Amino acid sequence: MHPNPLRDVEVTVAVAEPALSFNGYPRAGTVGYFSSERVWIEDEAGKTVQARDNSAPSSRSFRNWFAWDELDVLYYASHLLWQTLSLPALLLRSELHTERLPPQYAYGSRWYRLLARYPETMPVLSREQTLYTDAAGLVHRLDYRSSLYGGWMGLAQLWEGHETFSGAVFPTRQTLHPYLLGGQVWRLTALVWLELNDISLTTAATKPATSAMGDQPAVP
Repeated sequence: MHPNPLRDVEVTVAVAEPALSFNGYPRAGTVGYFSSERVWIEDEAGKTVQARDNSAPSSRSFRNWFAWDELDVLYYASHLLWQTLSLPALLLRSELHTERLPPQYAYGSRWYRLLARYPETMPVLSREQTLYTDAAGLVHRLDYRSSLYGGWMGLAQLWEGHETFSGAVFPTRQTLHPYLLGGQVWRLTALVWLELNDISLTTAATKPATSAMGDQPAVP
């Protein structure tokens, strides 16, 4: 677990390209940044104080499967938020391949499923994911196996608390759980939890979407 998760941080996300900034992370006066090449942290004077080329924590050493530093948290949170706030626009991109799967019945409801295969250029949690939507088309669950957790564990990312901001609907609460054989979610274990308190959007290319984050995860 990491002792300094993201709390009360304002995040700016560029949907057109993978670029994020975290104002107030890892502490007041500093800013964390993510690009497709690296993650880094700048102090109040704009000087880079920490930096690392992008790589999953689990790819560096076995220890990093269980203990993450500030740059690891930044790397993971960037992947999580860029995908969350970029959907459904990502599904419209020509380089992304989708396949409709048979619907599934669970908890008394019918869920529509879509298999999405993402290209290497997109910073997503897994190259292959299954999206579960309700009859209105709202995504409530993502299933995948992430390299951030070694690539062997089946993970279910649950999306709840959908709210409308500037005409677009976003999930304001997310939790990440392992899932068992047959797809049953193991809700007793939450690997990550995330709350978004406010989201604002703009179409200006130089002013990406922003999100105010409340208490956010305990992460490895």
